[in-house]
Amino acid sequence: MRWLLAPLRAVAFSAHVLLGIAIVIAIFPFVDQIRRNRINQGWTRILIALTGARVVATGVPLSDAVRLDGVDITAPGRLGLANHVSWLDVFAINAVLPCRFVAKAEISKWPLLGILVARSGTLFIERGRRHAVAAINHAVSQHLRQGETIVVFAEGTTTEGSVLLPFHSNLIAPAIDVGAAIWPIALRYT
Repeated sequence: MRWLLAPLRAVAFSAHVLLGIAIVIAIFPFVDQIRRNRINQGWTRILIALTGARVVATGVPLSDAVRLDGVDITAPGRLGLANHVSWLDVFAINAVLPCRFVAKAEISKWPLLGILVARSGTLFIERGRRHAVAAINHAVSQHLRQGETIVVFAEGTTTEGSVLLPFHSNLIAPAIDVGAAIWPIALRYT
């Protein structure tokens, strides 16, 4: 029976991605960051459901402002440091915690998905460029000062998840500079 659902899920998934692209082009330019975060989180939860995955989050309960909006203007933001084991990671995190991600700049050039990722608020770092870290840290600092939540995949790449690679610790500097909380995020699939 599952094999019958696979093609239907693939079609629904593709249609949902196209809907996401339409949303970020037609709606996002006209709404504030809190509204974008809420739309993005709802869209993400549907996307995860279409894959058949289920997200279970454990840990410290989030304030309503952070959990619902991804923004808490009463305090510096939060920097999430996550391991990276799957293409689903971004969606799993965003389903629980509305946020912006830091990603490699090449993603912005991907057909269709690049538009979706770029217009949803992702901050891009150009790997191999000498001043890339300073530029991304400046951008992250600005968003943290506005109370936003930023997530960085600290290893800088995906792994199979059984071991952690060395962290790119220079991406933690903006949180330290603005006094933002640093939250560890551990992703595991079963």
